Amino acid sequence: MPRPATPKFQALVEHLAEGIASGRWREGERLPPQRELATQFGVTIATMTRAVAEATKRGLVVARPGSGTYVRGAETAPAPPAEIDLRLNNVPIVPAIRAALAAAMAELGREGEPERLFGYHPSTGAPRHRAMAARWLAARGLNTHADAVLLSHGAQHGLAACLAALARPGDTVLCEAWTYAGFHRLAAEAGLRLVGVAMDAEGMRPDALARALAETRATLVLCSPAVQNPTTATMGLDRRRAILAACREADAFILEDDVCGYLAGDPLPPLAELDPERAIYITGLSKAVAPGFRLGLLRPPARLRAAIGQALGVHHWVAPSLYAELLSRLVESGAQAQCQAGHRAEVARRLALLAPALGAVPPLASYHLWLPVPEPWPLADFIAALEGRGVLVLPATHFAVPGAPAPRHARLCLGAVEPEALTRAAGIIAPLLRERPWAQRAMV
Repeated sequence: MPRPATPKFQALVEHLAEGIASGRWREGERLPPQRELATQFGVTIATMTRAVAEATKRGLVVARPGSGTYVRGAETAPAPPAEIDLRLNNVPIVPAIRAALAAAMAELGREGEPERLFGYHPSTGAPRHRAMAARWLAARGLNTHADAVLLSHGAQHGLAACLAALARPGDTVLCEAWTYAGFHRLAAEAGLRLVGVAMDAEGMRPDALARALAETRATLVLCSPAVQNPTTATMGLDRRRAILAACREADAFILEDDVCGYLAGDPLPPLAELDPERAIYITGLSKAVAPGFRLGLLRPPARLRAAIGQALGVHHWVAPSLYAELLSRLVESGAQAQCQAGHRAEVARRLALLAPALGAVPPLASYHLWLPVPEPWPLADFIAALEGRGVLVLPATHFAVPGAPAPRHARLCLGAVEPEALTRAAGIIAPLLRERPWAQRAMV
């Protein structure tokens, strides 16, 4: 440590230089914000700003506008690390699906009858398309018929229609304590109050749900029994029955978001199969086929079918007939099974590159992981440290319903990057999990 007469800002610069030389701070590592550094070292923000400016002049750090300040070697300035963006819950278009879609689209082009697909069709879907959708759902374990199925422009649109039909501004809707950001946005737009229900390894807890239903008198519950987003929690059969029992007792309906269930190969029946009059089944093709395949499939209880169908009509007027026809061709040609097998093989390949090194393996096939962040890492510091090394992930706080505790987790998505990038990400994340955080390093 420099002698006391040394100015404080200079002492900080020397401390940083010594840390780089000893390997405590590595090239490319992102420094915490200057206000945090000032608090950590017991100096004013002005002193910290002067120290960072001096370190920049000496070539110890480099500022990247809009990103932060990063460590670099005193002799050279390495290029910013290439970003590996694991934030978007995307799926790749695997070869089997690419071939099946190309064949279906070529067949449609040869037939040359666009009026069949681009005219006015019922807002809930043409009878043939609903029949094919029922066959698709049968492979998921949901036994239904054409008249019971409604079509939407993706699962998100289906959820929006259900909220419009079954809730009013100011109503309370229950959901898992950590749920995907799209539902947060839907609830906010509809003027609804979200209340999170405590979770465990199997997802939503029945005892916590029963208490929340009694306290709030809510009549609508969002629930994902298979590979929940973001936590990957999957319910056993007893848990599914207990969730349904709690809702029957309170006369509440369940919005069953099963977007990931088909891809996951969930062997258990959906909630809507166990109780067709209590659960509103909602899924989409974005995870089962391709992210831009904007077709949603709904199977509501018979008593809610007209209200939800009317809400769909208000929102989209005409069903997504082109996507529905493509789905029909996939079912009729037998390519449906190829799509499922192709995705599961790709998931297995990507999980093998990333999950074992991190110790975070989902219970079923999934393009997203729920990574526990170990002590003593503050979650925000861990996310920032990863960003400084070129890996972008989302913290648990991104998914927490207001008032819910934020677990020490991050969500990582495997489908939006090339497999080689997952290998590089594993080589960055795994060592960082074993390190002590930058903020824990003392001044002396």
